[in-house]
Amino acid sequence: MLHGWAQNVHVFSNRSRKLVKRLTKAGYRVVFLQAPHRLPPKQVSAKEKEEENESSSHIHQNQTTASSSSSSSSSSSSRKYAYGWFLYNKADPAGDSTPLPSLTGDYHGMNESLEYLQLELLRLVTDNENSTTSPPLFLLGFSQGAVLVHKVVATRVCHHAERQQAQQERDTNSYQPRPPITSPWSRISKCVLVSGFSLSTDESPRQ
Repeated sequence: MLHGWAQNVHVFSNRSRKLVKRLTKAGYRVVFLQAPHRLPPKQVSAKEKEEENESSSHIHQNQTTASSSSSSSSSSSSRKYAYGWFLYNKADPAGDSTPLPSLTGDYHGMNESLEYLQLELLRLVTDNENSTTSPPLFLLGFSQGAVLVHKVVATRVCHHAERQQAQQERDTNSYQPRPPITSPWSRISKCVLVSGFSLSTDESPRQ
């Protein structure tokens, strides 16, 4: 399961407890993966800082909830443990309000996340003593994680095309042996995209 922008595995797992409980009861093993890109602290404008101070002052008026609310406010504003699968704006990696358009749908750090995800899925597959009979993989992505899952689906389609080409070469005299393709993409059986969004503002093919 892949979390969204500026989240981490702890936040996403806590928010998905009911779903995890149902999946576990149904016999699934649920694994949360954390994005490799740690986001820098978000720049807070003077107006936002003033509003935050006013909010904090108002919170402290209520002594029964001051401690917990103040801690929560500080954690969300500093964004200390925030991660992302890719960055929208290279000039301001922490920003998400003014993303730069990408005609190809590729943003900064996405390829690194795909490589990381491939390694993690391969590790899950090879955890089984006999990988040829290992259970299929199911991917669920939320928000930005859903976008990455969509990219994985596209990669899987390309991988399947390569396998078909290799099979066709086996049926011809011009077949040349190739090293086996070690990739977990072919093990992916189903994908679930929750609150995903389109990356490109160009007229790109969409499904």
